[in-house]
Amino acid sequence: MNCQSAAEILSAAHDGPVSAEELALAKQHCDVCSQCAAFRDMLARIDSVPTPVASPELKERLNALGTETAVAIRTERAAQEAAMPTASPQAARESVLSRWTPRLTAYVAAAAVLVLAVGITTASLVNMGGTHEAADREEAAVSADSLEEVPVAPENGKQDDAATGAVAEAAAPDYVTLEAGVWVLAGPASPSASALTTAGVVVSSLGDPVSPGSMTAFWTDPEADRLYVRAADGAYLAFDRVTRTLGRSPYQLQSGTTLTQYGQWPTLPEAYPQPTAADGSPTFRFFGIDDLGVRVYVPSSGRVEDGFAVPPGTATTDPAAGNPGWTWWAPYD
Repeated sequence: MNCQSAAEILSAAHDGPVSAEELALAKQHCDVCSQCAAFRDMLARIDSVPTPVASPELKERLNALGTETAVAIRTERAAQEAAMPTASPQAARESVLSRWTPRLTAYVAAAAVLVLAVGITTASLVNMGGTHEAADREEAAVSADSLEEVPVAPENGKQDDAATGAVAEAAAPDYVTLEAGVWVLAGPASPSASALTTAGVVVSSLGDPVSPGSMTAFWTDPEADRLYVRAADGAYLAFDRVTRTLGRSPYQLQSGTTLTQYGQWPTLPEAYPQPTAADGSPTFRFFGIDDLGVRVYVPSSGRVEDGFAVPPGTATTDPAAGNPGWTWWAPYD
């Protein structure tokens, strides 16, 4: 089976029943074709895209337009009847409607376009398949009342203990940073020294309550997902890249500050202040969902290809789980 046939069958299966044999062949094709697998995954995520919701401001504008139009039609009809005293009321009405029908049609079409634009679902779905051309054209933002409540980041990364009323410090995983990228401890390692190349310098005290020190970091390949840090005693520790994907493109967790000790949370880059509202404003605007079904946001004047933000409050299985603030993810290959 070729890619076109597989795509046609998968699309038909999403809209209604298809032959079980054909569907099985299409799925088998996806198992060996990454592009068709991405298309299959995109179809599976369509139902999770938020339903477009018109903002109250848009609804008010459309209602006001309808009221103004009705008043204008009644006024013009009265004037037409006064100017045509011998004509029947039906003739006056038809004369007025002949001029207003094209305008009414245009108003209805414009209203439909505006309501659809609120959801920006097209840009979201195109991006899920790995194509990002729609990002530059995306201008509409999702209405705040269509978003789930997202907790605003507590000050200093602290969280309230509901049982005691005390403020407890939420500890992060065992992170280190190389440049801005975040890596999480995997454990002791014994890499072959001949296979390693220098990746840079990690500044951290690791898990010791001492002042942070500089340690050389290595990897076997710049695009590898494992980093090796040689501690002061000469032993190696392995760290894994903290990643997520959007449209199957990989993005790595970033930190605007160097994480010099275990337990510190990554912060947004200095250019992006923590949002003050659940919808990401004024720093970010909603873009779509990533491959885990998590909402992602881009800077108000930015592109998803350059990176995106994820709000706090993600599931415990999410790569950003537990972070009390927004996180930033950037491409790395």
